Amino acid sequence: MAFLKSAAVAALVIASGLAAQAQDFDGFYVGGGLAWSDGDAGTDQPSSGNAMGDPSGPSGFAVAGYNKSYGNLIVGVEGDLSFGEVDGTSLCTNSAWACEAAIEHSATLRGRVGTVAAGNFLFASLGYSAAKVEMATSTAGRIYSDSHTLFGWTVGVGAERPLPNNWNLRGEVLYTDYNGADFQTDVRYPEMGVSVTTLRVGVSRKF
Repeated sequence: MAFLKSAAVAALVIASGLAAQAQDFDGFYVGGGLAWSDGDAGTDQPSSGNAMGDPSGPSGFAVAGYNKSYGNLIVGVEGDLSFGEVDGTSLCTNSAWACEAAIEHSATLRGRVGTVAAGNFLFASLGYSAAKVEMATSTAGRIYSDSHTLFGWTVGVGAERPLPNNWNLRGEVLYTDYNGADFQTDVRYPEMGVSVTTLRVGVSRKF
């Protein structure tokens, strides 16, 4: 986490020292970058034994989208795919067992709307997300796991700064909440869901 935060700060400091490029944000673009996620896995049913490891850690992402400007307003659509397992482990309600939750990969499809200020594109986004989530319990060398694709919604804010040759430096924060599902490990864990906050830093290129 410290490394990614330092990289994000360094990128923003470098970008702030660069003159904003005279280019618009209209058109198709692709890009990618690094992310750090802090999540929470659990259920609203305490009697089920809701202690699960909270997934956190680094990942990578690829992104593609399209923007269209209408005066000072910019609207667009963006899709992305995150890769690299984000996981966490803690003691279960029964402390003889360990409980783990992992986001194996995820994807979002979001609408974006924003405006240009001082040459930078400032935006908010809202849309849908899906993730492959695995939960596992283990004790004394025995491991029980189950996985489901969870669906939910995501909301975020971010900024892009133009760089030369149609490149953009981008940073954003996303909050995603996934609906729960029943996971069968050593016992049934009903309606286990995941919420996660993700910091992303990357670049994109407009075509």
